[in-house]
Amino acid sequence: MDNIHDKYFKDIFSQPQMVRELAYELLPTDLVESLNLDSLVLDNSSYINENLSENFADLVYSVETKRQKPLKIVLLLEHKSYQERYPHLQLLKYLIEVWDKDKSQKKELTTIIPIIFYHGKSRWKYQPMGAYFVKSEDFYLRYIPDFNYHLIDLSVLPNVKIIGFKDKFLALSTLILKYSRIKNYLNVIFDELKVIFSDDIEEQNRLNSTFIYIYYTSKLELDEIVDIFNKVSPKISEYAMTPFQRELNRSRIEGKMEGRMEGKIEGKIEEQNKAILALHKKGMAESFIAEIFGISTTRVKEVIESIKL
Repeated sequence: MDNIHDKYFKDIFSQPQMVRELAYELLPTDLVESLNLDSLVLDNSSYINENLSENFADLVYSVETKRQKPLKIVLLLEHKSYQERYPHLQLLKYLIEVWDKDKSQKKELTTIIPIIFYHGKSRWKYQPMGAYFVKSEDFYLRYIPDFNYHLIDLSVLPNVKIIGFKDKFLALSTLILKYSRIKNYLNVIFDELKVIFSDDIEEQNRLNSTFIYIYYTSKLELDEIVDIFNKVSPKISEYAMTPFQRELNRSRIEGKMEGRMEGKIEGKIEEQNKAILALHKKGMAESFIAEIFGISTTRVKEVIESIKL
């Protein structure tokens, strides 16, 4: 399940314009004013090792300050539905990874702003690193490393704030990430969705990944999801449901009906096979189909080859 959250998070925030909007809405004003956000460039580097991957998915951006000094902004998605007990220790490992790479390349150490993006159910309690050492006298705390991170805790971010975001797609994705771990969340946020969709959300391709994410996290039947969004806005099918998604929806509904008769496991496999074939007939690339379902390209080829036998 964490991979679903990771993929959606990266789909959304690998777009520089989304990070700019996020900064304007949720980062401290003095920080935003010190940066030239037009210089944001996605850095393809990742400093997540096997241990860190249990906690975070990362996106790294290079940006210049208003004084033309280089800096990195690191967006870290917290995987867990509960707070990590010692987040500074996890972050410190990450920072060392970056600085070790700088050192090996004989570069000056990079200034890094770590931002934790948390979408668990319970509130995140922020505390300084020194608070981990409760039995130490203040005199000794000066020998303990300390640093800050910026926290975006969706569990305490008011819905009225979210739906007031200037960029309505940022509002939509933030709201869905906030509630994605809650059962039947589309009905919970129905009124907020109506407000967001009262304005047209442009760029249909951005909505595609959102609907795929909703399908895998809402725990609702696809026909239920479609019904909810039709009630949210009559326009929803016009700018959200692309031709291949409509075909995918039809195939999945048929697969679910057959699955009830043949058994859950066989039904799921048959459902996926039908959807793969439907997308293939529409001319979709095998690699793109594999990405949608989170499976290997080899698996997609096997399904397509099966119809030739």
